[in-house]
Amino acid sequence: MKNSLLRAGTRTRRFTALSVGLALAAGATLSTVTAIPAQAVVPVIDEVQTSTIMWEEVGTWTGIVRDARPQRYTPEIAGWADNTFNGIGYFLLREGDREWSFAADSEGTKRVNQGGTSTLTLTGNTGSALVGNYTVTATLTFEGNDARLSYAITGDNPAGVTAFFGANLISGDDTKTEVVKNTLLTWSERARTNPVLGVTANSNGSAPTFNPEESGPGEIIITTTGASEFSTTVLVQDFVRVVESSQQSALSFVRSKLPTSDATFGEQYTIQEPSVLLDDVTVDADVPVNQDLSAAFDETLTALDYFNIPGFLPVIHVSDLPAGLNLTATANWESGFPDPTDDSAENEGEEEAVDPMTFTLTGTPTKPGVYTVPVTVYLIQDRSEPSPSPSADPEPEPQALFSALAANDENAPGTYPVDTTVQITVKGKAVEPTPTPSPSNSVPTSPVPTPTATDGSVPPVITSPEATPSQTAGTTGPTLPHTGAGAAGLALPISVLIALGAVLYLGARRRRAAN
Repeated sequence: MKNSLLRAGTRTRRFTALSVGLALAAGATLSTVTAIPAQAVVPVIDEVQTSTIMWEEVGTWTGIVRDARPQRYTPEIAGWADNTFNGIGYFLLREGDREWSFAADSEGTKRVNQGGTSTLTLTGNTGSALVGNYTVTATLTFEGNDARLSYAITGDNPAGVTAFFGANLISGDDTKTEVVKNTLLTWSERARTNPVLGVTANSNGSAPTFNPEESGPGEIIITTTGASEFSTTVLVQDFVRVVESSQQSALSFVRSKLPTSDATFGEQYTIQEPSVLLDDVTVDADVPVNQDLSAAFDETLTALDYFNIPGFLPVIHVSDLPAGLNLTATANWESGFPDPTDDSAENEGEEEAVDPMTFTLTGTPTKPGVYTVPVTVYLIQDRSEPSPSPSADPEPEPQALFSALAANDENAPGTYPVDTTVQITVKGKAVEPTPTPSPSNSVPTSPVPTPTATDGSVPPVITSPEATPSQTAGTTGPTLPHTGAGAAGLALPISVLIALGAVLYLGARRRRAAN
């Protein structure tokens, strides 16, 4: 069997994440490459944030990307799924029995635009590693939910060179894959903790192939021969990981996007299956509105106490509202888990009688039309409640997991988004027809002047003011500004997210015990 891209040293030794790091840091890869000084720290870009995905480490000499997780930039909201890769972007050329792993001749040219589109360009030369001499230019582009890693190969005889591209997934032996032509769909089947990934490979050489027989659990290897241009596009899709059907919706969505990945590159996607449903609403232009919207909530979320986790508060972010309107939300459930030993009808009925949130539409719409308005429900830390004290119980109460959390302020970011939409129809005012005077044989009279807004016979028309920026943005609850592109850009500390995940799990156990 030929050497795998994700193997090092010999043809039988597995290329583990640790050996990858040590090899690259010492300047030694699968074969002779342009050396990085021994003991040097391999330069990286610490974080590349698009509008929806955080790529946590990008090697500016190697072109290898480590870790990607769903995180939104505006407002800052950490997603449900965990990190995705141990590494992606291992690139190797083979000519005959000789091999060369990509390493740049110098640090790449980078253009980092946090929240937007970022690029990194690297150039490396094979030197004497292969039979011929070749130059490889790697271009990494990050935008929306996508990353594209492209390679241009020039030199003596590209037709005789085979290129290998590799990735190592955190999901390991829990990884499931589905290959269709030049595309790959991958997900974690049992744990459902990692994002759904869609991979598309393109080459002007032989048709790219995926080689699971040469790879271990969680490894992806793509090969092509005779290519002067080769690219791999990766789509990362989040889902509500405690809801199995949400992962299935994400799989169906990514599967539909793979055939057109080039045309849709850079688009941003939210959670595909709504766990909160808002009924359509119709209002009249230039007429004040103040009404609650009818809403339905997924039973899985309510059963897991998503809306009343101690120390957290559900809020909403709204965009693209009709001019003059504002949408707000009020959390109705008190923070805290129900007592599993209390099976009284009163305790059970009180929670079911009130929706977890109330959505209220206010303002005066000014522009007729039909608007589909995106709404995101998410959690922020609630500073209005003191953190509960730790429990002496050997199996701590879920509330105790938050005893060390600092009080939230209005600038704190959020986590665990739940996306939905509401359709708002603004009807225009009906125009009354001008009455036609009937003929008369009476003595002609002087024409009556048309009243104007200034002669006192007709009240002046008051035009509604344009929507303020806050109304147009539609953000309710505290506005969540950016915390920066550094490590603080993580929406919530990892320890907080782990604790919150444990609370959802323990809450489900308590709910089942109560039932």
